[in-house]
Amino acid sequence: MVNHDFQRNILLQADDFFEAYRRCTRGENPRKDEYNRLCFSVVNVPAIVNAAFSCELYLKSMINEQARGHALKELFEQLDLSKQEFIREQINNEFSKNKIFDFDVCLEHISNAFAEWRYIYEAPHTEGFYGCYINEFLMFFNLLLPLLKDLAHQKQG
Repeated sequence: MVNHDFQRNILLQADDFFEAYRRCTRGENPRKDEYNRLCFSVVNVPAIVNAAFSCELYLKSMINEQARGHALKELFEQLDLSKQEFIREQINNEFSKNKIFDFDVCLEHISNAFAEWRYIYEAPHTEGFYGCYINEFLMFFNLLLPLLKDLAHQKQG
């Protein structure tokens, strides 16, 4: 039995964090820097944290209420195989145009982004940090989030 309140609520939260990610990357919420200058871009770490959490919620909405944890790779692997292959194929098609990582490499590297990137300033989280790939991760989320959003909302509808 599907709990429609859970589905609706988790999708609303996922959509909100997706919007927060988009605002971070588009500079729609300007802030002042330490010199009181207006900055239109937000640091990439908040964008990635919001993107990762949005992905987590979309995935959980497609799995079920009992889905736990923050690891995107583990949640992704709980989707049915047809959805996994559809998402992987769409992203790999785009990545092949730019000759960058493939889906599985990106998913592996950002699987724990929500849990780890929130504390990136702490020493244990800097070991193995893939900060030099921030642009690739942002591109990955730019491709992944709309796919997850569409699939999650289709399941709801």
